[in-house]
Amino acid sequence: MDQSREEIKANRTLLRRIEQDRLQTSLDRGTQHETLNLVIVVHHATDTSPELNYVTPRRGVAWVSAGAAKEGLVRLCELGRAARFLYLEGLLPAFFRQTLTGIGLELVQDDPILDPEVGGEDSTPIGRLVVYGAPCGTARTNLHEWLEQPVSDKP
Repeated sequence: MDQSREEIKANRTLLRRIEQDRLQTSLDRGTQHETLNLVIVVHHATDTSPELNYVTPRRGVAWVSAGAAKEGLVRLCELGRAARFLYLEGLLPAFFRQTLTGIGLELVQDDPILDPEVGGEDSTPIGRLVVYGAPCGTARTNLHEWLEQPVSDKP
């Protein structure tokens, strides 16, 4: 059954709140945020944990170009962190995955986001937490070279 406009709007509002809570939690854990074009680069000065070092779409954007995603990933790499792009599917369309695979990233995590007020086994996901990263086994030096390639050079 298709969702009504009201349900879609309510889900997007909840996803925006979840996105903001996630960013605030990372700030509370000592991360810094740099805005580059259409993305935010989240990084921690001393902790290299993937959950504290990633690139995510800036609040309110409906789409992130491959070039903007790579710009954020290059900055993360310059900071000595692994290339990771995290977003909430539902705020960006499902086919955004093609943009990330098109620049050579691989799916790392894909978890449903359930409405915390509904709960139960019958709860339908309102979105997905999706994370893409550099291909396994990519050395840091090769990763930087890979990220510096123009987007149009990718198959």
